[in-house]
Formats: sequence, C-alpha cells, structure tokens
Amino acid sequence: MANFINGSPLRRYQEPLTEDILARLHAAKNEKEQKAQVIADAQAEAKLRAQRNRERRRYINCITTSSVEVDYDPPILINLSVNGQPLKALIDSGADANVLSYEAYEKLQCEYKSTSTQLTSFANVDTEALGITTLCLNQSDFKTESQFYIARPNQSNHEMILGRAWMRKNRCSIDWDKNLVHLGTDAKRVTLPMVMGNELKAQTPSSTINEPHLKQTSVLFVK
Repeated sequence: MANFINGSPLRRYQEPLTEDILARLHAAKNEKEQKAQVIADAQAEAKLRAQRNRERRRYINCITTSSVEVDYDPPILINLSVNGQPLKALIDSGADANVLSYEAYEKLQCEYKSTSTQLTSFANVDTEALGITTLCLNQSDFKTESQFYIARPNQSNHEMILGRAWMRKNRCSIDWDKNLVHLGTDAKRVTLPMVMGNELKAQTPSSTINEPHLKQTSVLFVK
C-alpha cells in the first residue's frame, strides 16, 4: 500500500541502475527462468510417464516375447469388408465377444448404442467399451451379421476381433496345412485365405519392449 504524509503519497526512492543492481536483476531473471524450466520439465516427464503407463495397459491384445517359446503360431487374420470398407479381422477362439477398434469405427462411422459392459484382458485389466453396434460382414459370397463392442481409442491392435460366438455361429473351421479358413455350412461354404500374422504391425511403444522378437495374442473376456 502507498504511504501517506499529510494526505500526500510518498514516491518510492529509485536507486540508480548500477552494475551491481543490473547483475542482481539479471540473476533474479535467470533464477525465475530456471524455476519455470524445472516445472515445465517435471510436467513433461509426468505426462510422458502417464502416457507410458496408459500404453502398457491400453492393449486388448497382450504382448509376449518369443525368444524362449517354440510353439508360437502367428495370429489368424482374414480380410473382410464392412459397408465397402476393407478390414483385417483376427479370429480368436479365446475371446468372449466381438470387438471393433475405435480406429475402424471412425472409418465406418456406424451407429452404436451405449453399454456399461467392460472388456477384460487375460491379465485382468478392465476397459470400458464405447458402445455396441451391429455390422454386416462381407467377403466373396460370404455374408453374416454380428454384434460388436466398440473399443476406446488406442485400445486394440486389431481392426476387428471375431470371438468364439462368431466362430460357432458361422461354423468356422481352420485348415492348418493350407492356411485356409472355412465358414458356413456344407450347403453354402466359403473358404478364405489367412493373412499371415507377421503382416500386422505392432503398435507397442518402445518403452515396453524387452526382447528383440515380439508377437501378439489376444485373450478377451466380457464383464
């Protein structure tokens, strides 16, 4: 507050700008900038750490190392079409439900209904589904309609996961020798070639990579 004598404000005494005062001002400015930089670095580090933690948890598909495993077989993928949009689908007998990635949902722009269902990985990591939708899948003479849970952004490595119920409904069988997937009944049976799993580019962040060779599997449960 201003000081007053006899009702008149007093002006503060202004020191002349000597070299000592300029040095002190410069030092104070540097100290303030250093504190601001420390805060900015801490915030950036916290943001990066949080992002890495999200990336470690975000995948419906778990990442495992292959350097010590000899029985590994790549994921079973097939090419399908939804509303004229080509999609790669993972056939997963361990999945309780069908899942559509958020990125594929953005491509299709399909309508969906809200749901409180949670998708749970084999590691018991829960993620809430965005919603549920019904899609018509096509490929050659094959056509089928199924429900899909829509994953949240960046929560699935695969555009589409076809679970156990879908396999049963479409009488899915696999020819391991010829790498073929058979769908439908004997009266109307369609054969689709597998897309080799190594064509799928893993989106795993480098911070989670502990081995030189990685592969992907998918085990999904519904709560």
